[in-house]
Amino acid sequence: MPLPQGNGRPVIEMRLAAQSDFFVKSFGPEEGFRKLKSIGYEAVTFAIRDRYDEPFTTSWTEDQIKERFSAIGAAAKAQGLEIIYATNTCDIYNDLLVHTFDARKEMCLRIVRAAHYMGAKSVAFRPVKFNGNIENANEASKQLSFEIFDLIKKEADKYSLPLAFFNNIRGGKKYCFGCTAEELKELCARYGAKAVIDPVNAYKAQERLDRLTEGLKGQIFGIVLDDVESTIKNPFMPMMGSIDYSVILKCAAEAPDDSFAIMDCSGVFNRYSEFADHKGVVEALNTLLYDMGRAVVAKK
Repeated sequence: MPLPQGNGRPVIEMRLAAQSDFFVKSFGPEEGFRKLKSIGYEAVTFAIRDRYDEPFTTSWTEDQIKERFSAIGAAAKAQGLEIIYATNTCDIYNDLLVHTFDARKEMCLRIVRAAHYMGAKSVAFRPVKFNGNIENANEASKQLSFEIFDLIKKEADKYSLPLAFFNNIRGGKKYCFGCTAEELKELCARYGAKAVIDPVNAYKAQERLDRLTEGLKGQIFGIVLDDVESTIKNPFMPMMGSIDYSVILKCAAEAPDDSFAIMDCSGVFNRYSEFADHKGVVEALNTLLYDMGRAVVAKK
């Protein structure tokens, strides 16, 4: 089927979402979501900062969690913004983190409840990865992922929250579970979940994007728009780094109608102050994928 035309170029229509935690952290929930709404987004994601001794993981009471994330959800709702998923910003398990395994499991369950309090439509995680080289890393990663996701699924079912899974990155020189289409499909089937494709994760896992996206046709919930520089790993706006965006375009054109294109440039925003007024966001959206002869526009 030919793509609709826009300004002489074929157009890919997708629902647009923005990773919102940078804006909430920088401006507060009300102003942060107002800014995102003014850019033109109708939906957002929210990543919960949980690394190391973050009080959220170790010491917040349930009332504190409820108060914090209910306020974030209310601010998003006031702007008419749908929170499509909540997620965490680091691994569900990592052998170099200071937390115990029990603390990491509790952190995951708290993220589920935070997603519920903010009114998110789902909760998304990346499977386990290990730092460094360990024997049988892929199988160990798979079994530990299942152990934690079984608990997450049970908790999420209490609130009727669907799960979503990101494609994984590798640890050391070993591939870890969830990098390939087959492994993501196994996860999605086991937990009744959808997939979120992050091209930077695929890049780091040395996994071909076309093979990943082709193998997950019909199961893709979101496509993250981000990029990476090939040597020093600085964050880049989409189309400015090393990711092959022709594959992302093809994936976007074939994605299910209810999937999202998710603008994730928090690393860029945090590094460069000129993005705080989001002129860079607007410019990136206006010029996104321009040299491929196509455009991504908000799905009406």
